[in-house]
Amino acid sequence: MKAPVKRSLTDRAAVKHSLADRVARHVVRTLVRLPAPVKRGLAGRPTVVDGQTLDVNTQVGLSLMRLARWSDFASMPIEKARAQLSAEAWIFGDELPIESVEDITIPAAHLDLPARIYRPAGLTAPRRRARPLPRRWLDPR
Repeated sequence: MKAPVKRSLTDRAAVKHSLADRVARHVVRTLVRLPAPVKRGLAGRPTVVDGQTLDVNTQVGLSLMRLARWSDFASMPIEKARAQLSAEAWIFGDELPIESVEDITIPAAHLDLPARIYRPAGLTAPRRRARPLPRRWLDPR
């Protein structure tokens, strides 16, 4: 197993967001504060799959994405897809400061699985060592 690679994200350069992304983030922040009946009116009928109702905020967000005509990830180059995903995460997400990122490898039956651990800033609880996954999860034969 390779030694973990630790990186800090605190030294990253600030990302400059486009005017369109900043406006979209403001619109999303405003919409989620609206009363539920207003959001339901904007979102349309509830989306229900397998008895599970999609959250109205998620449904409004998906409607906004359709209105903005954002491209499907499958049809674009990987770098453009990553940039779009990053923009969407910033528009729809909350700020979550990350203190460090650790690349690890999980040994499995036929290959080593790369994994990444993100640790949030300000975490005060002691770190517990994760127990290994049961063998049947890694090699379901």
